[in-house]
Amino acid sequence: MKKMLFLLFVIVAISGCTSNDDTNTTNTTQYLVCVPATCCHPIACVPEDQAPDCSNVMCTMDCQPGTMDCGQGYCAVVNNKCTVIWN
Repeated sequence: MKKMLFLLFVIVAISGCTSNDDTNTTNTTQYLVCVPATCCHPIACVPEDQAPDCSNVMCTMDCQPGTMDCGQGYCAVVNNKCTVIWN
C-alpha cells in the first residue's frame, strides 16, 4: 500500500495538476493529492485530507475485480477532482 501511495504521489507531482485556493490572497498554488477512499479494495478516490486511517486495518491480499487492487486502477486528478483511472 505504501508503494502504491508513493507511486500515486509521484504521478500527481509529475502531472502538475493544481488547484488554486480562491480564499488565499497571496496567490500560492495548492496541489491536490488523491488517495484511495477505502483501506481495502478501493473503487473510489478522495483528497488526501479525507483519507481513511488504515493504520490498524488488515486487508486480504487477493485482487478483487472492479477495484484498484493489483494495478487495475489508480487515483488521479481530473478537472480538479479526484477520480479513478481504470487500466
